Amino acid sequence: MALIQDHTAPSPPLAGRAESGVAQAGQRPATSLTRGSRGGTVQAGAILGMALTGIGTNKARTALTLLGVIIGVASVITAVGIGTGQAAQVNAQINSLGTNLVTVQPGATFSGGVRGGIGSANTLTQFDVDALTSQIGPGGALPDVADIAPEDTTSVQVVAGRNNTSAQADGVTPNILTARNFQVAMGNFISENDVQTSAQVAVLGNTLATELFPLGLGDAIGSTIQLNGQDYQVIGVLALKGGFGNSDSNVFVPITAVQNRLSLRAGAANTVTAINLVATSANTTNQAQAEVESLLRRLHKLSATQQDDFSFFSQTSVQQTASNVTGALTVLLSAVAAVSLLVAGIGIMNIMLVTVTERTREIGLRKAVGARKGDILAQFLTESILISVLGGVIGVALSYGLAWALPILTNNSTQPIISGTSVLMAVGVSLAIGLFFGSYPASRAAALDPIQALRYE
Repeated sequence: MALIQDHTAPSPPLAGRAESGVAQAGQRPATSLTRGSRGGTVQAGAILGMALTGIGTNKARTALTLLGVIIGVASVITAVGIGTGQAAQVNAQINSLGTNLVTVQPGATFSGGVRGGIGSANTLTQFDVDALTSQIGPGGALPDVADIAPEDTTSVQVVAGRNNTSAQADGVTPNILTARNFQVAMGNFISENDVQTSAQVAVLGNTLATELFPLGLGDAIGSTIQLNGQDYQVIGVLALKGGFGNSDSNVFVPITAVQNRLSLRAGAANTVTAINLVATSANTTNQAQAEVESLLRRLHKLSATQQDDFSFFSQTSVQQTASNVTGALTVLLSAVAAVSLLVAGIGIMNIMLVTVTERTREIGLRKAVGARKGDILAQFLTESILISVLGGVIGVALSYGLAWALPILTNNSTQPIISGTSVLMAVGVSLAIGLFFGSYPASRAAALDPIQALRYE
């Protein structure tokens, strides 16, 4: 049945009834409950048509109601997408540290009861590195450790022609490449012979190389730079890496060069600032850490009651912490966005109540010619569900638009990842909101007394 807009115009035939709109004497009015499957389809189509007509009657009001649903759905999907994207970025940055990496750092100093920062004490030595290296493999005390790469770092002033800057000199061995997933963009990396001879050669991080040689990285290879006034030949440039522990601004030299010449720490020749451990697999990082801890405690002659004089930094622990933080952020953003969906639902209820009031005479007329309570209930519920579903679909499209625009607007610092699960969840919630918040207005419409409704002004 089409909606009655002009009470002076003749009413069109009611769906599911005889052409005259009145059942013949002695016959029960034909409705969706008394018809077969074909009649039920006709009745459902008529209800859908009436709902569409009702929605289109007041386009401005419908548009404002839709806007609330659109904003709510788009907000929820985008919020979940931002949380998922941030988690993916954090995991990628953590993985950039190196595959199956566990880092051992020196302990802290104590002075007057005050504890210094991690690494402030020289508790890791070259002797520790050699002892750990000798125990790698199935036959040793470290069966779950595949490789060891020590580091010794110090601050230096780097000069290349007229360009100079302060940087961190990272004394390393060749196996740091695999331990930290470094890639050489140009030239070569430090060799084992460079370490043995304490050669004065250097490999530049990509950002540092660009700063020192702005005319082109090709000028860097073979050139001579000064580190704390000492000449070093550049033999390579690393590929841009980024991520946690950004090494792009570092200069890499043989570990012996730092220990013997560049470091200003007392006793630096026998110490290291970190020992990188590569576990045999991602599933054995905890076992590898436990094996190294046990061996280091024996090497450092620590009693059972003494605490470790070193600490561990692993991908597993960082990823767990990052997952907890990003998970909490996603829940918070989603909860805030869900409020807008709730407000949209209240808006649907309000608009439907107004609609029922405005169409009271129409409802009375429909009931007078045989429409039953279920028919009226279905019509108004269909209208509210249509509004919520249409708003949900547009909201999904808007969320994909936001996911495309946010990386551009934020210089790639925010990269939402929209999943099918979040889309289905948001659309499902919008459908449920239409059903829930449309139920009360629809039931009020269905409960109207036809005689009072016809008298309504």
